[in-house]
Amino acid sequence: MKTMFKSVIVLGALAAIACITGCATPRPLGLVYTRIVEPLSLGDGNMRYALKGEAESISVLGLFASGDASLNAACRSAKILKVSWANREITNVLGIYGVYKTVVYGEAGTPAAENPAGK
Repeated sequence: MKTMFKSVIVLGALAAIACITGCATPRPLGLVYTRIVEPLSLGDGNMRYALKGEAESISVLGLFASGDASLNAACRSAKILKVSWANREITNVLGIYGVYKTVVYGEAGTPAAENPAGK
């Protein structure tokens, strides 16, 4: 009986620690389900846009991850050359399946001149 009581106390303490660690994260995380959209510090802040580009990566069981969720990939997907703003969308279910998406809003613009000294 005494051993069982100690086991319950230890398991309860471990569960409390697991729940408390979510309090000090830089973004809100749900223990069972997370779905957040957060802004990225990027772009000129113009709220008008003509194009929307997306890029994503996925994670399965925290063991396998694949994809390109970079800003460059999101801009390439919609041929954006002038970024107005960007967001990051994070969805995670039980830590088993996660989708990490970068969404960029912007304009086609004109390509920047190539750097002649950058040979």
